[in-house]
Amino acid sequence: MKPGLGSILRLVGPLIEVGCIVTLLQVRGLGYRALGLPIEYLLYAGIAVGVVLVLAGIIISRRPAPPGDRWDTPREAP
Repeated sequence: MKPGLGSILRLVGPLIEVGCIVTLLQVRGLGYRALGLPIEYLLYAGIAVGVVLVLAGIIISRRPAPPGDRWDTPREAP
């Protein structure tokens, strides 16, 4: 069984979050900057992106399946 998009998003989100949290704990207070911003801001944004991915994966997984084509359903016996 192939994983769906919802499952993939629910798995990738926590990976991004953990990576950002570990990096944040290592560089906090050292004054590193990237793109003109303190690196902590970018890592907090990465954590937020991870949460959004998890929520999107949950929403996509809970979506109802599209209705089947009426030509694909078998006919009722007369």
